[in-house]
This record gives sequence, C-alpha cells and structure tokens, in this order.
Amino acid sequence: MTTTPTPIVDKNGKKTTVHKKDEAAAAKNRVGGLPTKPPAAVVGEGKLPTAPRTPRPIDTNELYERLRDIDKEYARLPETKTTQERHARREEYRQKVAKLESQWRKNLYNEFAGGIPDEAADAVYAKAYADGHSSGYNEVENEFRELTDLVRNAINIVKFGSSGK
Repeated sequence: MTTTPTPIVDKNGKKTTVHKKDEAAAAKNRVGGLPTKPPAAVVGEGKLPTAPRTPRPIDTNELYERLRDIDKEYARLPETKTTQERHARREEYRQKVAKLESQWRKNLYNEFAGGIPDEAADAVYAKAYADGHSSGYNEVENEFRELTDLVRNAINIVKFGSSGK
C-alpha cells in the first residue's frame, strides 16, 4: 500500500510532508487549526450532531417487548460480588423500567384521556393501576380506558346537564 505525501504548513509556518493515513492527525496542526474535511464529515462520518429527542410514547405491546429485553439483558449479567454493586444494578434496572412506564403512561393519556383535566387523569391512572396492576399492564390499560370514559361522561353531565341518553 502506497501513501501519497501531502504538503502542509504547520502553526509556525514550517512546511512539512505528511502521508495520507496521518492526515487526520496532521489536520490539527494546520494554520488556523482548520481540518481538511467540513465539520459534517468530521462529526460521525458525515452526520451532523442532533439535539436529544424526547422519548416517544409506546403502546402496551411494545412496553412488554422492551421490558422483556431489559429482563434478558440483566439476566445475562454476571452475579454481583458486593451489596453496593447489587444495589447499583437494581437502581439502574428500576430507572430503565420507570422510563418505559413513563412513556407508556404518556401514551395512555394521549390515547384515552383527551378532554379530561390532568389532575383527574392522574387520579384515574392511580385507581386503574391499583385495581389492575396485579393482572398486568393490559388490565391497567383496560381499567384506565373504562374510568376515563366514566370521568368524561361525568364532566359532560356537569357541563351540559345530561348524559346524552
């Protein structure tokens, strides 16, 4: 493999020759410190940096799949040697699960709690969770759906004076 020499001028104005494979390292030493590639090519192989995205809401089936993946990931880890390591691992696991549950809960609110004040939706979720969590997330979703319908009907009765029957 032959490399072609590339002449460059360093910060002190001295001309030097660098081989192609050393060119990236030499770019830092150029006049003004400007690299030969545009910034987009330097950052992540042609990709511009992106702003962090907010997690998107997830449905119940995706929640189950991702929780199963987390469980598999933690099942493969070697056993911890100290109590401190065990507590740290447990806390990391809880944070991952809480993040997923938060995304799922956001989806429930978007899908079923339209037209219900946030405080009422929070109370409905607390009741749905208390009644349904022992049977799984699907049951929490079913309870939430039923209770939001009940609350929405109650709000409409208060606003409009009739249940619409």
